[in-house]
Amino acid sequence: MEKGWVREILSPCAIPVILVNQTLSQLLRYVVGNNLKAWEECLPHAEFSYNRVVYGSSPLSLLNFLPLTNTSTMMNRDELFKANFIKS
Repeated sequence: MEKGWVREILSPCAIPVILVNQTLSQLLRYVVGNNLKAWEECLPHAEFSYNRVVYGSSPLSLLNFLPLTNTSTMMNRDELFKANFIKS
């Protein structure tokens, strides 16, 4: 080796971090586009997209916490009404 040259050796642990950083920078570059001043507004969208791809599921929203209604009673109301009408 010549003097003045330093050979960079990456540890196996650093390679996934480098890939994540490259992926995130490409994603942000695509999402932000030419609107460089609005990169902060695009960050949540990029984070959502990245997490969706990496973890394979959507994050929970407020709709996930709403209790489900008992649809069987709602569906049977009409049948019960018809049955009672016929009986009477």
